[in-house]
Amino acid sequence: RHGADHAAGPNRIAAAFWGTVAGFTSFVAHVGGPPFQVYALPIRLDPKVLSGTSAIFFAATNALKLIPYFALGQFDTANLTASAVLMPLAPLSTIAGAWLVRRMRPEIFYPFTYATVAVVAVKLLWDGIAGLM
Repeated sequence: RHGADHAAGPNRIAAAFWGTVAGFTSFVAHVGGPPFQVYALPIRLDPKVLSGTSAIFFAATNALKLIPYFALGQFDTANLTASAVLMPLAPLSTIAGAWLVRRMRPEIFYPFTYATVAVVAVKLLWDGIAGLM
């Protein structure tokens, strides 16, 4: 059981390691969330602080990815069109997520977040194994 009294404290070495892994996996396969959560969830930050920290981390990570993505020619018409079509969903999903996090107690937030990370992990493993076959 992960109560607030069992929270891990911040650790700079772990933060640097998992931040690097999250940044790399975000660049390579857009799957930086799980490594970020491996570090951040055990700290047991207030859900609003954790959500804000995650948003800032990935905003910075995504901004840093722009330069190599341009250099690699990733911004073709198809990608930019898909981005333009999906762009209106970004503020709507941000508002919905912020609304939900403000109303969710930590006793619900953390088990829910761990469960969603587990679902994502299973999906990524499934995709990886399927790609090998």
